[in-house]
Amino acid sequence: MKYLLHTPGPIWKSYKDKPKRGAELLAECIRNCLNKARELKDVQTVSFPAISGGNNGGYPEIVAQIMFRNIFEWCDRPPSGDIGMLQEIRIRQPDFEGHR
Repeated sequence: MKYLLHTPGPIWKSYKDKPKRGAELLAECIRNCLNKARELKDVQTVSFPAISGGNNGGYPEIVAQIMFRNIFEWCDRPPSGDIGMLQEIRIRQPDFEGHR
């Protein structure tokens, strides 16, 4: 079965004076999607676009760092209870040309 988990990320322009808060919101988006995928039990692969990158004003390098850090941290925490096991997490590398 396939699912589409949609998460809006932070609009970075709104957090230009509070970049740490924007990063926290993006991290929360990533963790929430991964937790939901695990809860669905039959999901084995998750693929992420560059959430809040490009048109939302995020810098691709910063967005990628936040995404990778939070995915790795999430993977380091063992699941508990009767939940599914993700086998693959993909991050799509978009073409950011023309998004600035």
